[in-house]
Amino acid sequence: MEIHNRHYYEAVENEYGQVIVCGWHESLALGIWALRNSGLHTLTSHSYDGELAARFAELFGLPALRGSSSKGGFQALRQLSKALDYGASLVLTVDGPRGPRHEVKPGAPILAGKRGLPILPIALVAQPAWRMRSWDRMIIPKPFGRIVGRYAPPIYPPAVMNSRALKTFRKETQDAIAANHQQLEALLTAS
Repeated sequence: MEIHNRHYYEAVENEYGQVIVCGWHESLALGIWALRNSGLHTLTSHSYDGELAARFAELFGLPALRGSSSKGGFQALRQLSKALDYGASLVLTVDGPRGPRHEVKPGAPILAGKRGLPILPIALVAQPAWRMRSWDRMIIPKPFGRIVGRYAPPIYPPAVMNSRALKTFRKETQDAIAANHQQLEALLTAS
């Protein structure tokens, strides 16, 4: 297990006191392991799968808030905002809970904009690994494999958040997470 570019995380945390880490749903299991006992809070849906993810996350020291973009999106944002009020940092899978795969939903960008916090992209991959046949193609590391994570530079929200600015911020977030993920996969393939 290794995580590269931790200095981005530390810089955001030092400047803002909090971090909103965002990555793809396919890396959910890897993220729970890689970020275990970090104090980061996460969000899981009210579904059966969400309940399993919440229990798994909490087992590894990641408090799980409940809600999702597809059901109770406003409630989910309120839960996340309360966690930030209490000083928590967050880790979110921004294309979940049901996709489309690698498409950033508006929740995290809206929250970051309202709070004036940057989004910190993270990519997590495993080698060797299996891919599930689910919508997200979840990554499951094979025994004795290697899990590698990588932070990318933070993405700062616009000063004024209107619908056009939100669309641009979502696109910037999506592009940054995708590029970080692709670069990390290329690095692993080359090594």
